[in-house]
Amino acid sequence: VGLANGDATAAVGLVTRVISAALAAGTDASLVYPAGDTVTVALRGAYYITATGSATVGQKVLVTVATGAISFGSSAGAGEIDTGWTVQTAAASSGDIIIIANFG
Repeated sequence: VGLANGDATAAVGLVTRVISAALAAGTDASLVYPAGDTVTVALRGAYYITATGSATVGQKVLVTVATGAISFGSSAGAGEIDTGWTVQTAAASSGDIIIIANFG
């Protein structure tokens, strides 16, 4: 889940990782899509994600435009965009699995 475009002013949706191939054991891989590759973009729904820090139910899901990093808060700060998604289950710390949703 993320966005990295220094000129972005709004998020269309969240890129959903779709596993479409198997890799042989010991094969190096990347979580970065190659330029021009097709991606699936979620506009609405509820998704499980790995929290990047603590999160409280009701907080907004924010993205840092320059890096694509996801964070949670009450409003977007400088260099961030409010994605329109909200935290549905709390996270005590980074690495917790939470649910985010957008039914708007």
